[in-house]
Amino acid sequence: MIIIVDDRMVVTDAYQSSFDREGVPATGFNVREFNGWVGGAADEDVCAINAFLIGECSGVESVAAVIKRRSTAAVIAIKDHKTLTGTLEMFAEGVDDVVTKPCHVREILARIEAISRRIRVDGDNRPDRLDIKIFRDGR
Repeated sequence: MIIIVDDRMVVTDAYQSSFDREGVPATGFNVREFNGWVGGAADEDVCAINAFLIGECSGVESVAAVIKRRSTAAVIAIKDHKTLTGTLEMFAEGVDDVVTKPCHVREILARIEAISRRIRVDGDNRPDRLDIKIFRDGR
């Protein structure tokens, strides 16, 4: 499941139908609806999300922060215009990737898979706990 957050219903509907054509379930929210949903959603529901796409919306900083607190899913910002400042701001807010429209949904799916693969590898290679013994007698 992919969640699209954008204040423009035309954008969320377009991406939703594009993902549906690729066989990937998706749904769209504006910021107000998203904040209401994510605040009350069960952890199991949030964990079932594969990725969050954040488009043009008010309070994008809070959206990224809320997502990162509740989920390890990929967070991709979709910008209408590419600017270095805008891209750097989005990375500073905690997004995993930034793409500029127009961007085909297959490219977005490939980016989601790449981000998810890195998360899985990082999680597999890091031990939860490492036991270290220190012997002060020279051993």
